[in-house]
Amino acid sequence: MKLVKSLFVATMFAAGAFSAAAQNVEKFYLGVTGYGQNEKPATVDMTVYDNFNFLVSMPVEGEDWVGLNKATIDMRMTNVGTLGVSGTHTYSKLVEPMMGSTLVRLQDWLPNSYGFEGASASITLTDSKETDKFGYTFSPVTQKEVTLSNGTKVTKNVIVGKTKESQARADWHLLTKYVRTYSQDANTQLLLKKGGYIKMGNETMTFTKDAPFFDTPDWTLHTTRLDLYEATEVTTDASMSVEDTYVMTIYMPMGTKLQVGGRVAELMANTTITVDATNALIFSENEGPLNAHLSDLHAYMRGDNADWNKRDFVQNLIGLFDSVVGIVDDAENVDITVNFAPLINGDMDHDGDIEADDVKTLADMILGKAVPEVIGKTTNGDLYEGEVVNPLSIGDLCRQIDTALGNREKVYITK
Repeated sequence: MKLVKSLFVATMFAAGAFSAAAQNVEKFYLGVTGYGQNEKPATVDMTVYDNFNFLVSMPVEGEDWVGLNKATIDMRMTNVGTLGVSGTHTYSKLVEPMMGSTLVRLQDWLPNSYGFEGASASITLTDSKETDKFGYTFSPVTQKEVTLSNGTKVTKNVIVGKTKESQARADWHLLTKYVRTYSQDANTQLLLKKGGYIKMGNETMTFTKDAPFFDTPDWTLHTTRLDLYEATEVTTDASMSVEDTYVMTIYMPMGTKLQVGGRVAELMANTTITVDATNALIFSENEGPLNAHLSDLHAYMRGDNADWNKRDFVQNLIGLFDSVVGIVDDAENVDITVNFAPLINGDMDHDGDIEADDVKTLADMILGKAVPEVIGKTTNGDLYEGEVVNPLSIGDLCRQIDTALGNREKVYITK
């Protein structure tokens, strides 16, 4: 279920720090374990290696039964420079959503993932200054013996993602350029920012306010569903062409952050991820296979605390991501574009001055309103008049300037 989402999170926050020397050394691990009859564990997980390849594994048939009363989330990061992690950093959380004692088969909830026949992805990373490209190939699901972290060897269903290491290593700097890392208190949280959205099929789910989710002792699935419902709205474009329903978009505003333990990774640019799977129209007889997923999920967010309501929410969430895996499989090749749009771009023409448009943007952020066109040279200090309505914090302003200029220039703006 979390193949696409986990791949993005793993590579976004871990990839930039990989060393060139080692091969197939674990750098990032994410696993979700359910428990079947007699508490037998069944784990779906993903491992990203030092050479940028990754492996997704799922239990084989007969060992994929899990209960709905609890699950364990495990994460490991090893020597990840972009998060300031030296050595191995671990996180483990026992989640008890209390959805009843019913056993379900993972392959019934993940039919596209279990039936995956292989695909490839052409990936483009771009901002206003440069564009980098590389690709991945994803193997069909095969059974393979894998070694668990405790040394036990088991047979699992696996999907292997491979890329050209030298190309990926050269290009990942653009990804990590817009991720700022720092230390904070030990809470684990995910902050989704107002204005962010997910477009799937002919529907768009938009965050109408900031939505922070904290790992606290009193966490419950029920309150998380209600918080999501209150923070989002879903709209439908019934006039959308069939082709456009095969293009998925995720937009994350600057300030979106993931915190694990005491380390925070924060986006320093508005980021748009587009997955174009229109090739699936050649091979698929389904029209609009992603339609209605978001509205169905949104409807199950607002249900009461009954076991079946929580189960339907989780099953729809899993089904949503499994549907994405399905159209990637149908398309055989997808185009993924990650576009970074920082609020200021820096010294683009290398004349020693920040660009005029950026000066105006900075002034807009400081003054909280529209300002006149730029006057004179930026480094000499430009004069702007206006009332301070919604001033940007000094810390945020400094981070914007630092991101754009890389500590190379001094900018003077007077009011």
